[in-house]
Amino acid sequence: MVEELGKVFQSNDITINQFLDPSAGMGVFTSVLGKKNPVAFEKDVLTSKILQYTQPNTEVFGKGFETIDNKYHNYFDLVSSNIPFGDITFRKKLGVFAT
Repeated sequence: MVEELGKVFQSNDITINQFLDPSAGMGVFTSVLGKKNPVAFEKDVLTSKILQYTQPNTEVFGKGFETIDNKYHNYFDLVSSNIPFGDITFRKKLGVFAT
C-alpha cells in the first residue's frame, strides 16, 4: 500500500521535501516517502535504534511524537498517519487542531 501511495505522488509530480513519520516502527513509510529529509519518531528504544541503523539518512527521535519541538511547526510537506491514538492528545502540544 505504501509503495502504491508513493507511485501516486510520483505520477502526479508531487515532490515531498520534508516528511514526518510520527510513529515510524521499522520505517516502511520513510523508506518509500521520505527520500529527501525524513524525520521519524519511534518510542520503542530497540526499534528506534534499528531504524537509525537501517535508514541512516532519517533523523530518528527515540521518543514519542508528543515531544516534537516547536521548530517543526508548519515544516513538513507530508505527515503519515499511523499514530497510535491513545490517551495522549497532540492538539494541546502543537496547538494546531481544534479542541
